Amino acid sequence: MPSNGSWILIPTPGEVRVVSVLVAGADVFALGSRPGGGSVILKRPGVRFSVVAEHPAHFDGLCSVPGGCFLALGPDGSACFDGTGWTEHPLPTRVEGLRRIWECSTTELYAVAGQQLLFFDGTAWQAVEVAGTRGRAITWTDGDGGSDSGGWLVGQDAAGSVFASGSKLSWALGSSSPDPALGLVRVFGRGHAVAMGRGLWHLEEAGWREQVAPSPRGPPLFAEHSRGRLVLGHLRPEDRAVEISCCCTLASVSLEGVEGELADISLSPLPTGHLVLKDGAGRMFQSRAPILCPPA
Repeated sequence: MPSNGSWILIPTPGEVRVVSVLVAGADVFALGSRPGGGSVILKRPGVRFSVVAEHPAHFDGLCSVPGGCFLALGPDGSACFDGTGWTEHPLPTRVEGLRRIWECSTTELYAVAGQQLLFFDGTAWQAVEVAGTRGRAITWTDGDGGSDSGGWLVGQDAAGSVFASGSKLSWALGSSSPDPALGLVRVFGRGHAVAMGRGLWHLEEAGWREQVAPSPRGPPLFAEHSRGRLVLGHLRPEDRAVEISCCCTLASVSLEGVEGELADISLSPLPTGHLVLKDGAGRMFQSRAPILCPPA
């Protein structure tokens, strides 16, 4: 079990500030920004990052695309890196407040940013209007899935939590939610399990069913599927430690030395299962000891 202060700082080259963290397959990547402008894709092959690619534009998010490519998205454009060079892809509108990019295939990627849902078909981005949302100021917080099993979005408006489902350019607002006051924050399992600000719920044919009871810790810092189990991480305000639970509490990791707001905290690829996170100072950390989840 990790002990207090058991974090490894992963150095970045130069004065690169980590913008977001990407766990892809068996590797950990990061999107970084340089002080004078421009973005870099970093890969961690060992105890430090190496530069995979550089781009003169500023990007806010990164996702991996089947075939070994990366797609980066920023306020004014996006670009794909195929291992040797970049291909630029203009946006239909300026993108502010990017929350997440996710991919289903090389011809099906999505991004949610503020009240926007964007779809990328491998060639061009398109803005998507979710049916039933006209006249409602909905801020999307997360999304997952797509055409194979259906995709899901979760968000918030003045009335509370909302969700939508669909794929590609056809999306519609859901007709119900378990309780708008709970706070939908994340989607898991390609659109089947919905994580709430309090607890975890699953939408079945008979309606919503609570899977994990509400936590007194409030909304989770992160939630991941690991070996068929849901792993949740909450922040303990009394000692600023991350409490890890998977059906039962497995570990607690002190955040000594980690500054500011946490972001992009997740589990590194199995079987190692270390915690990786970006702090408010733009630095990347990994837990010194792994966070293990028993097989289902």
